Amino acid sequence: MNASFPMERINGLWVGKVSWDHVCKSKEEGGLGLRRVLYMNQALMLKNVWRLLQEDPNSIWVAWVLRYRLRRHTIWTVNTTTASWCWKQLVKASFLIKDGIEYRVGYGNRFRIWTDLWHPSSPLIHRFPRGPILSGLPKDARLLMVIRQGQWCWPSETETDIQQIMAALPALHPQQSDQILWKQGMFSTQSVLQFLHPPSSPVIWHRLLGGKFGIPRHNFILWLAFLERLSTLDRIWSSSMGQQCVLCGGQQVETHQHLFFRCSFTKRCLEFLKRNVRFNWLNMGWQIDIIWASRWWRGRHLLNEASRALRASIVYHVWSERNSRIFSDTASSAEAVACRALEEGSASNYW
Repeated sequence: MNASFPMERINGLWVGKVSWDHVCKSKEEGGLGLRRVLYMNQALMLKNVWRLLQEDPNSIWVAWVLRYRLRRHTIWTVNTTTASWCWKQLVKASFLIKDGIEYRVGYGNRFRIWTDLWHPSSPLIHRFPRGPILSGLPKDARLLMVIRQGQWCWPSETETDIQQIMAALPALHPQQSDQILWKQGMFSTQSVLQFLHPPSSPVIWHRLLGGKFGIPRHNFILWLAFLERLSTLDRIWSSSMGQQCVLCGGQQVETHQHLFFRCSFTKRCLEFLKRNVRFNWLNMGWQIDIIWASRWWRGRHLLNEASRALRASIVYHVWSERNSRIFSDTASSAEAVACRALEEGSASNYW
């Protein structure tokens, strides 16, 4: 059958199976748990931003930035027109977590009135550029200047800009120091990643991959099968190819549903396993079988671990047999394929 599969078609079988975005999802979401370099770089930069916001007293870098970069500004208002590329990227990245932080006003001796994010309209200098002139409060004034005995006390209350500011003043915590809090709880690289890229709903089958008996190449093919991204003939069909399953002699179109395990050949593989080991399989259709296995093969019980490994192994060897028939013109019996699935890997120690 080799002649009917030109090289350009064969090369195309491995292109674009799963998008990189999906690969980089967590295993619970149906991905491989890889992390994108861009996302990690953002998270690590934002960790430095967090240290800067907290004015970490143990960091020489923070002390240098506060003195020579920010001076009378904050990271939210500093001018980066003539700054270095690295500093521009850091300032730009800081706005990614703007909605994830909370300024809790206490004594008022830390936060700046016009350039910090303590107010819903902050930084106020952007919304009310005439504010410092109308109020008589300098651009680097601290909130302490508008707090008296634990209450807000703003000057020039007749000015429209000041009235708009006063209409949305946050609650005071007069017995505490000013604090910058992370709304997700403890600030960490992981929490930043989850904030920037919220996880999607978990897939039902994620626990069927892995385990102490799992073999990586088996689990990878099983993962592609779960996503229905294997290059079955119905997905790569063209005028130069047929779609008929090579395992059952062309009785049906080769799809994931047919191959696992509606095909007469793969059914015989399952029947062999059922006769020789304690391997239960519903075989009511690929998607229904996934739901059933996800429900009954949970946990770390030895039988469940071995069943998950054997499932991955039989899927792998069925796919391997299919490829051997298409590309190498070699064929094995259903019993031989089932035996290879049973014997390969540490799961054979259990069965």
